[in-house]
Amino acid sequence: MRKLILLLLSMCYCGSIYPQWHLLNSQTSSDLNSIDMINASTGFAAGAGGLILKTTNAGTNWSVLNSQTSQDLNSICFVDADKGLVCGNNGLMMITTNGGNSWSQVSSGVTDNLYSIAFGISPFNGVSCGSSGTLLFTSDGGANWTVSQNGFLSTFYSVDKPTPFTAYAGGVNTIFQPLLARSSDNGANWNYSSFYLNGNEGSVRDIVFKEQSVGFAVSNVWDGQGAISHTSNGGINWATQLYPHALNSLDFANSNVAYAVGYSGYILKTTDNGDSWIQQSASVSTVLKSVDFVDSVNGFACGMSGTIIKTTNGGITFVSNSQNESASGFVIFRGFPNPFNPLIRIEYELESQSNVSLNIYDMLGREVRVIENAVQIKGEYKYEWDASDFPGGIYFCRLFINDYSRTLKLVLTK
Repeated sequence: MRKLILLLLSMCYCGSIYPQWHLLNSQTSSDLNSIDMINASTGFAAGAGGLILKTTNAGTNWSVLNSQTSQDLNSICFVDADKGLVCGNNGLMMITTNGGNSWSQVSSGVTDNLYSIAFGISPFNGVSCGSSGTLLFTSDGGANWTVSQNGFLSTFYSVDKPTPFTAYAGGVNTIFQPLLARSSDNGANWNYSSFYLNGNEGSVRDIVFKEQSVGFAVSNVWDGQGAISHTSNGGINWATQLYPHALNSLDFANSNVAYAVGYSGYILKTTDNGDSWIQQSASVSTVLKSVDFVDSVNGFACGMSGTIIKTTNGGITFVSNSQNESASGFVIFRGFPNPFNPLIRIEYELESQSNVSLNIYDMLGREVRVIENAVQIKGEYKYEWDASDFPGGIYFCRLFINDYSRTLKLVLTK
C-alpha cells in the first residue's frame, strides 16, 4: 500500500519546482554588507568601497549614489523616506536628509570600524557599535554621537533598539564567547554578559529583540556552523539551535515569521516564533550578509559579489505545471527509473559552459546529498544516486545552471 501511494503521488506530479528567491541585477560585483527597504518599492544597499545603491522600483533597477567616500560601508539604516545613516570602517558615519541624493559625514568620535546602526520608535534616539568594544549613542537623530565605551578587545557586530529606552548589542569577547550588552537608558550605559552556543564558542553577527525581554541572535560558530539563539528574559539565558552554515542576519516579517541568512546562500524561515526553522532555496551560493522584510511576503537579502535576491511570496516554493520549459544553458533534465529503489540515474544536457550544482533535498528542504558542484562544458552528463542509506519517501533533485534552476521529484520506494 505504501508503494502504491508513493507511485500515485509521483504520477500526479507533472511540473518543476522553483525557489521563489529571485536574483536581481544589482549592476555591481562589489560586496554588499547591508540592505534596508523603506517599503516594497524603495530601498537601499551599502557595501565595499563606499558603494550605496538605491531602488525605487522593487529592485528591478539600482542606481549608484554619490557617497563621497571609498571606505567600506557596513550598515545602512533609514528612519524615514528622506533621512538615513550609514556607518563604515575607520569610524565613518554619514547622514542624508534627502533620500540619499547627498551624504555628509558626521563625527562618530572613534576611529574603529563601525558595523551596525539602529534606531527605535523615536527617530532621534539611536545606537551604533563596532570593533574595540565600541558603543555609541545619539539623541538628535545622528547629527552628534557620544562614545559610551571603546578601547577593548571585544567586538560588537550588531545593535538593536526594541523600546524607547532599551538597546542591545551582540558580538564576541576576548575569549571568543558570544557577547551581549544591554542598556536601559538609550545607550548611555551598558551591562555585559557572555554565553555559549550549546557549549561552542562563536560570535553574534545579528541581534533582534521583538520586545524588551524577547530576542534572537544569529551567530558564526567557531567550526563553521551557524546558530540561532533565543532568550525570553532579556539575554540572561539563551537556548540555541545549530545549523550547517554560519549565519549573518535575521529579520522578522511579522510577529511569528522570521528569516535568517548566511554562508553558501543559506536561508532559514520560521513560522512559529523561532521554535523551528526550515531551509529555503535562494538559487545562489554566495555569502548573504543582510536580510530585510517590509511585510509578510516582500523580502530582500544582499551579500558578496553584488548579490541581491528578492521574494514576493515569503520564499514559498512555486510549482510549474509545464514539463517542457527550456532554460538558458540546458535542454534536458530527467531521472529514471522513478519511482526507484535504491538506484536512480540522473541526466542533463548543457547547451554551453555553465556553473552547475546538482543536489538532493528531502521533504523538509534539507540538503541530503551534493552530487555535483563545478563549472562544466557543453555536453551530456549522467550520474547515479544510490539511496540505499536513505528512508523511503519523496525527495527533490535540484539542478542549478548559472542563475536558473529546475527540480525533479524523486520517489524512493522502500
